[in-house]
Amino acid sequence: MKISATLLLLAFLLGMMVAVQPALAAEFHVTNATEFQDALDDAENNGEDDIIYLAAGTYKGNFKYVPPDTEHKSLTITNEPGVPATQIILDGQNNYTTLRLYDWSSGAEANIVINGITIQNGESPDNGGGIYAAMAYYNITITNCIVKNSTAKRYGGGIYVDTHKNITLENNQVYNNKTLGDPDRNLSRGGGVALITPFGNYTVRNNIIAWNQATGNVDNVEGGGLWVGWSSRNIIYLIGNTIYGNEALNGNGGGLYISFAETAYVYNNIVYANEASSGKDIYIHDEVTSRIAYNNDYSDVWGSWTEEGSNLNVDPQLVDPAGYDFHLKATSPVIDKGTANVPDPPGLPSTDFEGDPRIIGAAPDIGADEASVTPPAVGGEVTPTIWTMITPITLLVVMLIVALLALLRKVFPVKP
Repeated sequence: MKISATLLLLAFLLGMMVAVQPALAAEFHVTNATEFQDALDDAENNGEDDIIYLAAGTYKGNFKYVPPDTEHKSLTITNEPGVPATQIILDGQNNYTTLRLYDWSSGAEANIVINGITIQNGESPDNGGGIYAAMAYYNITITNCIVKNSTAKRYGGGIYVDTHKNITLENNQVYNNKTLGDPDRNLSRGGGVALITPFGNYTVRNNIIAWNQATGNVDNVEGGGLWVGWSSRNIIYLIGNTIYGNEALNGNGGGLYISFAETAYVYNNIVYANEASSGKDIYIHDEVTSRIAYNNDYSDVWGSWTEEGSNLNVDPQLVDPAGYDFHLKATSPVIDKGTANVPDPPGLPSTDFEGDPRIIGAAPDIGADEASVTPPAVGGEVTPTIWTMITPITLLVVMLIVALLALLRKVFPVKP
């Protein structure tokens, strides 16, 4: 009888272990361009949330993800753990958009995440040379990526995001991208990045956006570095970015163009050495209802803040911006000049753009870099530890196993 009761209890506990396990996403581990596109094709139709891990290498091609109207599942495209973004390169070879994601049908809310890779040499005839993400009912997050050397005609030479949900851009480096201008639409917006959501909010933190251009023989040349905002419903959070050396040639907002929004929170940003006809560093559209700026460093702004304080106009003393080193020199006047009192959520990030702790010193530094003596290599990866891998499910399984072993010791005591 004791043995039967034990077996019944064992079966019950094993059943509980299975029952508490969450549904797992489909995982793909790819090592070349063909495998990557095959994984995207499979993810379009498998009815599951999907994670695609990319190994180190150069993936040449123009990659696309266009799920059917019935799919609406989450997709994550990310680096294999421990592999830096500099070693995973999607190269569009100047043929078309490098990575294109599109689903404009209605459906259940889902998430798109692009993390820890380099996207380069894209060339779009419309929007988004490097990354094009037009996904109506998806929250879209781009983190720890390098996006460079790409062009588009209208919006977003490097990155174009269009959704009805929330947009997050964090810890990215966006360099040398360009919008060329569309005479038919009479616009050229977001040489580096263009972000659009009519109903969601924007979180833009810890990014370096540098040496991008909005150009073209059109009337509406806007946002050489970043163009953001779409409707009076939006809240825009711009926290701890470095926006440097961008141009809106014969246009507005060389570094940053803030379009329509209910509220724009602008905290701890370096927006400096940018060029435009109006608002060399920052152009704020009149339709932004509340314009709140604290502890930023900029030299020229078109428009006015409804609330502001502790903003600077000083050379931030970057190490070598011409050589793409946007760390702060030890003598930089923006060290410890930021504020920890930022809107929460999203709050002050716990690290800077490359993983250094934020805060080092008396207060946060202004810009994407938190000054340290020996900055780590760029990559944006977080290596899992035993503590980060322990989940509530894991703890429950361990506790059940311990309880089962204790019971078995009572039923089958070990003789001395």
